[in-house]
Amino acid sequence: MTMLQFIFFLGWMKVAEALLNPLGEDDDDFECNFLIDKNIAVTVR
Repeated sequence: MTMLQFIFFLGWMKVAEALLNPLGEDDDDFECNFLIDKNIAVTVR
């Protein structure tokens, strides 16, 4: 793997990480999965 391919690969990994969790994982952030699951449960009732 060339250095350019390695840098490109790392860049795409950072993009994928941002897409999976756009709000980050800080202590101040709220749980998106909890809110989504709660809304689905209320809707299904």
